[in-house]
Amino acid sequence: MIKPDCKIIAVDNDNVEIDRIRAAFNELGILCHTVLYNIGDEVRMQYTGIRIAFFDINLSGGNPKGANLYNVVCNALKTIIPLDNGPYALIFWSLHANEVEELKTYIRDREQAYIARPLVIDTIDKTKSTNPEALIEEIKRVLSKGSLETLLDFEDKAQKAASDTLRSIFSLIPNNDLWGEHADFEENYGKVLSKMAIDAVGDKHARKEPKESIKSAILPIFEHNLKKTFFDSSWDNPLSLLGKPEKINYPENFNIGKLNTVYHIHKSNDFPKNTRGVVAECKISDDQCKKALNVKSSQILNDFIPFKKDVKPNVKKPLREKTECVLIEISASCDYAQEKTRIPKYILGLIYPFEAEELIDLKIRPDSFFKTPIFSINDQLCYIGFNFKYVLGLDMSDERLGEIKFCLSESLTNQISNRYANYTSRIGIVSY
Repeated sequence: MIKPDCKIIAVDNDNVEIDRIRAAFNELGILCHTVLYNIGDEVRMQYTGIRIAFFDINLSGGNPKGANLYNVVCNALKTIIPLDNGPYALIFWSLHANEVEELKTYIRDREQAYIARPLVIDTIDKTKSTNPEALIEEIKRVLSKGSLETLLDFEDKAQKAASDTLRSIFSLIPNNDLWGEHADFEENYGKVLSKMAIDAVGDKHARKEPKESIKSAILPIFEHNLKKTFFDSSWDNPLSLLGKPEKINYPENFNIGKLNTVYHIHKSNDFPKNTRGVVAECKISDDQCKKALNVKSSQILNDFIPFKKDVKPNVKKPLREKTECVLIEISASCDYAQEKTRIPKYILGLIYPFEAEELIDLKIRPDSFFKTPIFSINDQLCYIGFNFKYVLGLDMSDERLGEIKFCLSESLTNQISNRYANYTSRIGIVSY
């Protein structure tokens, strides 16, 4: 079902004011969804993906003061905008603009855990809404607020790239229908999409996971169209540091683990256990370890986390207790794509806390070890280490293969596979 474009909304308890702001946006050629809200109203749905929200401060009528005034607008904010909405500007347009600072304090003290945090808070004096030209100028001012402008621009470019992708695929599909008919197009549309999915991931995978497969087919076209878009001068300011010789670092409170997680970890329980790049729980017990891997479990842990000699036992123990053994599937990409009969191949890995890395003696860590970038998993910063010495062929029904945790990105999986291939094909030399 197609959802309405609700990137911009205006909330008021007065139809006249609603009509004025709608008319201003119409003049600018921008769609603004309006919500008539009175105290006690039940809103039918939350509007996800809002980027600019105009709210009247007084949604109850009359002349309320203090908490009686703020409580109503807080309830409206909680009801209409979800906590995970993403970046948005909150614009209070009101005859009570002088109340904004007190309202912000009220929200910080009582409601901030329940109201989506805005990127920008601004005000428009409602007395200007009676003058259409003045209101339009105020809206333009709000739309050009710093980082908000570039975020809106990127979202617009992404939507344009999606539209261009749809148009380019549409233009390629043979269509011999008479004007107003569509039977031939519908048949050819299905053929083209299905064959694109097969060519992208292979026949067997496409038939097993058709919706995921067509994503893989369409993504390169979308990426190409996004790269063709032009970023305007609004991007100059946030990227101005790139024109200076100084070294650029992330801010002190920036969580690079979360950024890497966005890039490389796909969380879902829908991945089959033989999916290339899937990471599953390792259910090999200490007693089974010697039989399965020809090594004691204590030795495996030492291979992954070889602490420096001066690290005390009371420091090692809690760090080791935070570790978790996993298995990653790394079958050959061609065999996986063609879904050839094979025994899925898994490399033993360990999720361990990032603080352990500083205590490790890197000189004795083996060449068979591969460490991922830092990730944020369950809000804990950690690394995933894989050791190429410990490889298992497991059927998906094998009890040693636990539940799926997530799947690594194709690029990271390829890097692990290439490192594994290099490790297993190393050529030794005799030297004197």
